[in-house]
Amino acid sequence: MQKIIAAAVAAAVLLVGAATASAAVVPANDNWGIVNRNVIGAADAQLRSGPAPAPFGIGSLNLSVATGADKIAYGNEVDYRGRPLASVSQFGFAVYQTGENAAINPENLPSVAVEIDPDSTSTAAPTFSTLVSVPTAAPINQWSSQIETRYFLTGAAGANTGCNQVTYCTLSEVQTRLPNASIFTVQVTKGRDSAWHGAVDGLVIGDTTIDFEPTTGPAGATGATGATGATGTAGATGATAANGAAAPANGVAGITRTQTCTGNTLRVLRAPARRGEHLLSVRATMGSKKLKVAGRRISVDLSAKPQGDYKVRITARYRRASGKLRTVKITRSLRVACA
Repeated sequence: MQKIIAAAVAAAVLLVGAATASAAVVPANDNWGIVNRNVIGAADAQLRSGPAPAPFGIGSLNLSVATGADKIAYGNEVDYRGRPLASVSQFGFAVYQTGENAAINPENLPSVAVEIDPDSTSTAAPTFSTLVSVPTAAPINQWSSQIETRYFLTGAAGANTGCNQVTYCTLSEVQTRLPNASIFTVQVTKGRDSAWHGAVDGLVIGDTTIDFEPTTGPAGATGATGATGATGTAGATGATAANGAAAPANGVAGITRTQTCTGNTLRVLRAPARRGEHLLSVRATMGSKKLKVAGRRISVDLSAKPQGDYKVRITARYRRASGKLRTVKITRSLRVACA
């Protein structure tokens, strides 16, 4: 077992070296997130720890696309807006591929999708195209590096440049044919082709590598108990306090209400009903705790919970009239607020 772990760590080190020979590694900031307008159907993205050993830090970006009809997009709609496409030397990422994904198609992997204005110097209203990378096959059940070499453009830009889904181009060829192109967004996308469940990390954008990490890392080991401190000296006797005010009429003496909370009750969520589909099963968790489910009803006991946000993850399975099964994953946020 130790030899296997050592080999995995060595492979991760080689991967980091290959993917970041000239790239500075920076953590993903708060401008990275799900691009809602590009998400279709039962697809989800979340920051997670692992799969170990992750190429950078302790975690990665987990992508889950249930079927070939679904799509996920995770990206940055702020930091790269207006940057010339010609200023970016390369795109790529590290990917954790599974045997189940590869069995569908060896090249069944996520893509880098860069939304662009093909001609930023035009005085007309901005036009639009997406530069999409075409990944190559990756080894299974391990991390590997993808520095993209094949691209196509959507829409009129693809037809005008000849860089389309029939004829791929290199990044330099796209930049030569669209010298005035500027970037709107940079995204990692998967979907509208095949189901995929895996992870991405170390997104390469030119000379920068974006490190995806979970918002909260795993808990460390409990430290040793410190030595007992010396007994302190006795303090002086304080002054006698004045008598407090009498309890209000019909009130209970000695009880003062200092804080009022809302949402700290038994909450009930429901798995969605889907037209033409029969619900088979529902599972729900909050953190590591499995929640009580009865039919579509999900009971979430927030009694005595402190103020904060609580995420409930719901997985529902349906059967269509055709007999085909469908899995839908939903995340609901509940809040306890105190004042």
